[in-house]
Amino acid sequence: MMATDEEVERSAVRDAINALDGQLRASLDLARASLEHKGNRGSGAEDAFRDFLSRHLPRRFDVGHGEVVDTHGARSGQVDVLIINEDQPFRHGGRPGLYLV
Repeated sequence: MMATDEEVERSAVRDAINALDGQLRASLDLARASLEHKGNRGSGAEDAFRDFLSRHLPRRFDVGHGEVVDTHGARSGQVDVLIINEDQPFRHGGRPGLYLV
């Protein structure tokens, strides 16, 4: 029995997602294997995840980390991963920064 075009496309998409999953897992495994200090290990894993998101989210989104402040001045604690859109006035180029909510 021959596969339909739709089945072939689904298979190709599934294969691509599995390959991306493998890349992310390998990046996380490398960060965890390379570093002993839990904080550094966590930072390495977070960097790998932010990089993965940056490469695969639509261009209108940016990925950051840092603190979030609201209109009343209340601040969050450390936020490891922030997905922000074009309305966010601050960009920090991969460094931790302050973001508005």
